[in-house]
Amino acid sequence: MSEQITLSFELDDIDQLHHTSTRSFYFEQPDRFEDMGDTPKDFIQDKGLYMYWIDGYASVLLFTKILNSFGYKTHIINDLIKEEVNEYVVLTDYMGSWSQWDKEEKDDEYNL
Repeated sequence: MSEQITLSFELDDIDQLHHTSTRSFYFEQPDRFEDMGDTPKDFIQDKGLYMYWIDGYASVLLFTKILNSFGYKTHIINDLIKEEVNEYVVLTDYMGSWSQWDKEEKDDEYNL
């Protein structure tokens, strides 16, 4: 019999779990990454996706479980040029703080 526990998190709780993030370049550099499972079928291009580098599989598991519970899609990948053995990348449609940068870029476009 499997036991289950329920924990409560807010979306902001994941901010301390990753050390690096960027807009996705997963499809631009496919030979750089190794998939850790099946890529979601709707992940077909980099546009609208983001990458988060996370140390430790427990942190990756927590990061993805929180995002999935809020309705975001996630995919765990291995960055083959990384220096750390226990570092993973999460490919996701979660924008996080990138929404601030995207808004500033759009504002700059209109203020030219």
